[in-house]
Amino acid sequence: MGNLFDPPKEMRGAFDVVLEHTCMSGLPPTLRADYRRGIDLTLRRGGLLIGVWFINPALDPGNEGPPFPFSVADLTALFAEGYEMVEDYVPDVAFPGREGRERVRVLRRVA
Repeated sequence: MGNLFDPPKEMRGAFDVVLEHTCMSGLPPTLRADYRRGIDLTLRRGGLLIGVWFINPALDPGNEGPPFPFSVADLTALFAEGYEMVEDYVPDVAFPGREGRERVRVLRRVA
């Protein structure tokens, strides 16, 4: 077990695949750059980041988060440098209430 924001030495560059399942949506937007840095620190060059991202640009009335909203454009911008998109789609199956609000994206670390 480790801290994504400050992974131990033995976890740095140790992974060929990192799986994300709506983790980022639970983090305040101010931590997104730190989240990205943590992914960069743990994932080997050529490795895959496979994510189910909870895309929710508009929260329900009165809800401030979590989950914290972010758009497809925000997701794209967060990984624009150093990653290439391998796969990107809206899944046919989602958690109830998240239909059409989740996105599967596979990214390959190139830098």
